[in-house]
Amino acid sequence: MNGRTNSSFSDTSEESIQIPLEPVTSYAIDPGDAEIKLIWTDPLDKYAAPKGEVADEPWDIASQWDHTAIVRKINSDPASINDGENVFNSSIRNQYQSEAYIDQKLVNDINYHYGIFAVNTIGIVSAPVYMNATPKLGTMLRDITEGSVILISEDGVPTEFYVAKHNYESELNEPGRTLIARKECPISMAFETPETGIGWPNLMGSDVMTWFNDTYSKRFTQTVLDLMATTIIKYATSSITTSYQTGSTKFFIPSAIELFGEDPFVAKDGELLPTANILKASPMLLRTAAQNSNYTNRIHYIDSSGNLRSTTPRDAYGYVRPMFTLPETVRIHDNGNLIEQS
Repeated sequence: MNGRTNSSFSDTSEESIQIPLEPVTSYAIDPGDAEIKLIWTDPLDKYAAPKGEVADEPWDIASQWDHTAIVRKINSDPASINDGENVFNSSIRNQYQSEAYIDQKLVNDINYHYGIFAVNTIGIVSAPVYMNATPKLGTMLRDITEGSVILISEDGVPTEFYVAKHNYESELNEPGRTLIARKECPISMAFETPETGIGWPNLMGSDVMTWFNDTYSKRFTQTVLDLMATTIIKYATSSITTSYQTGSTKFFIPSAIELFGEDPFVAKDGELLPTANILKASPMLLRTAAQNSNYTNRIHYIDSSGNLRSTTPRDAYGYVRPMFTLPETVRIHDNGNLIEQS
């Protein structure tokens, strides 16, 4: 004998069997292309115990989980477990706590509403949890591997760009923006013209930025320009060791540290990019002033041999690699093209 009677609250009385489980918790929804992913945590069984005591013996169970039902309805929440299409019953507890259940073969651009109901062993249904999402054509940018190539139209021509880094400068821009870099550098030029390039180098006042703003930006549709918004970047302008300042811009070029990593004479205007090796070109302009008192009024660049060098802004001549950010939630078609959406 275990010293306990079988007169606990979990007996098959009408009172005990009517106890519903708690709703599911830790739920989330993620739309994809013709599919929606759902995750949730199934509720614990309910036990009966006198107030102030804990009951965890099998005979104390007052309501025992049996399965979780997923009910789907278009454009409005299911009013009950019987209102809508029962698309799935999960009978393995917490099977979809971290690895999502995928509702497939959906129609893109339709808003699907889900009711998630926990059901106990005698069919009593918990209060529902509601979620809704709309599947869209293509793959979200955040799910594209860094280093992959996507296509964005320039003057109506699909042009190759690298997915260079997710969550770029998130401490300045908040998480959720992905760095995009043009695969081929479209122009070679001086950082600044000989007439003006004799002072401290400054990206925001350079000929590079003039070209971006007056010429390059006109290659994109207004929808894409709106998606770019502006990015807060770090850039160095003087020889004070490791210093940098910030600026807001749609277009910019890499910094020295983004392509070459830590260096005692290089400003910490960013961090080494995971795609640094594929973004280097020779020669190529960088946005970082030389951080060495022996080399004042100089800008870093990549020389024709691929080495990090510095020279005066008017003598720094090389390729310009356009970079910008896009929201991680924009979508990429199966053929690689950016799906333009505002």
